[in-house]
Amino acid sequence: MMKKRVTLREVAQACGVTASAVSYALRGSGEVSQALRERIVATARALGYVPSGAARRLRGSAPRRIGIVAPMPGMPAYARHHEALDSACAALGIETVTHYHYWHGETERRILAALLDSGITGLVLHPATLETGATLAELAAGGLGVPFVTFGEVEPRAELASLRRGSFQPHPQAIADLCIPQILARGHRRVAFIFQGPLLPEGGVIQTLRRFQEKAARGTGLELEFFYLDDSSSPIRRKVLQKVPCGIADFVATDRLLADRFLDSPFEATAAITQDDLTSLALLSGCERRGLRVPEDLSIVSISGSYVCECGARPITHLAVRVEEVVSDLLARLLAQAPPATLQAAYPMAFVEGATLGSLKAAKPKGRRAGRQEPLIL
Repeated sequence: MMKKRVTLREVAQACGVTASAVSYALRGSGEVSQALRERIVATARALGYVPSGAARRLRGSAPRRIGIVAPMPGMPAYARHHEALDSACAALGIETVTHYHYWHGETERRILAALLDSGITGLVLHPATLETGATLAELAAGGLGVPFVTFGEVEPRAELASLRRGSFQPHPQAIADLCIPQILARGHRRVAFIFQGPLLPEGGVIQTLRRFQEKAARGTGLELEFFYLDDSSSPIRRKVLQKVPCGIADFVATDRLLADRFLDSPFEATAAITQDDLTSLALLSGCERRGLRVPEDLSIVSISGSYVCECGARPITHLAVRVEEVVSDLLARLLAQAPPATLQAAYPMAFVEGATLGSLKAAKPKGRRAGRQEPLIL
C-alpha cells in the first residue's frame, strides 16, 4: 500500500503554527524567526514532508498575482479551501487578491472586470454564481486574457465550456458511493436528504440527488425523501433570484426553516443527509429543542463537511474533501495555462466518522407530527 504523503497542514499542526508560517520557513523567508524556522524544518524532516512535484515545477514560472472571487467571508465550507489556496500560493511566491460577491451577480461582474483591469495573471472562481457563465463569455468576447479555473459548482452553460480552464467540484457518484453503504450498514432504510433548494435545474445538488435515487433503486431497500425550501420560503433563494446580496444570516435563517420543515413532517426518517455543515448544525439544534436524541433518534451525515464538523463537543459525521490535493491540482492546471478546453476534476473525498451516525439497534425513532412536505420529483 502506498504511503500517504505528509501535507503542509500536518507539518503546521505538529509545530502548532499556521500553514503559511511553514511555507515561509521552508522557503527561507524572513517572515519567521530563525529559531522557528529551524524548528519547522526539523519537524518537516522528521515527518518526511516532501514539497509537491507541481509546486517544485511551477516555482519561478508562476503568475505573480492571482485573483480569487468567493461568495463571502466566514463560510465554513469554503474556509479550508481558501486557507490552503493562500498557503500554496505563498509557497510559490504568488500574491493572492480575494474579493467577495455575496451571491450577487452584478457585484461579481464588477469584481471580475476590476480584477482584469488591475493586471492579475490568473483567476480562481470559488464557487461561481448563477451569472458567471454569461459574464465570462462577455468578458472573453473582449479578450479575457488570463487563465482561470472554477472551484466548486458552476453554472453548466454551453458558452462557458469553450472558456473553461478547469472545473473542480464534488462528484455526485462518489458522494452516493461513500454515504449509502455507511448508512445501510447501520440498519437505516428510511432516509431524508435535506438541502436548501436547487438554484439550477441541472446543478450539482440535482445531480447528487439523482445518484442517490439510482443507488437506492438497486435493491437496497432504501426509502429516500427529499426536503427543501421553495423560492417563496427560502431567504437565500429569494434574495439570489431577486438579485439582492446575501449574508451569513440568510444562510442561518434558511437552514433553521429547513430543519423545522423536516422535523415537523410525518416522514419517520431514522437518518438525515444534509447538504452542508451549517444545515447539520441547524438540524442538531432543532432536535435538541424537540427532545430528540442524536444519533439514537436521528442520525445525521453532512456531505459537505468543514472544520465545523470536527470542532464541536459532538463531531458531525461527514464527507471531507482532501483540500491540499485539490489545491495542488488546481494550481498546476491554472499555472500550466494550456490544459484541454473543457476539463472537470472531481474532489477527492473521504468519509469521516463522527458522533452523529449510529445504529438502529440503539433506540426506536420518536414520532413527529405536522404538515407534510412534498418530496422533490426528479
